[in-house]
Amino acid sequence: MTRWQTENVPAIAENNKRQTEIPPYDTSKYVLGELCVHGHDYHGTGQSLRQREGKHECVECKNARNRAYKKRQKAKRQPQPA
Repeated sequence: MTRWQTENVPAIAENNKRQTEIPPYDTSKYVLGELCVHGHDYHGTGQSLRQREGKHECVECKNARNRAYKKRQKAKRQPQPA
């Protein structure tokens, strides 16, 4: 069973100085959750920033997949040497 953090991170750890170093994120769209299989650690929290909706996919994994897709599409559009 995967447990997702649903509270605003700074509100949970009021006296934790390290907590204030974490850049803010839109809590209506993202949550901190289990570390993804690729180890994308959100600013040293030991957790991955994940989407709230859908498959709760790691944001960094999704971005990397999108970059790879765009690179493949660009390579297809370039003319092949004769």
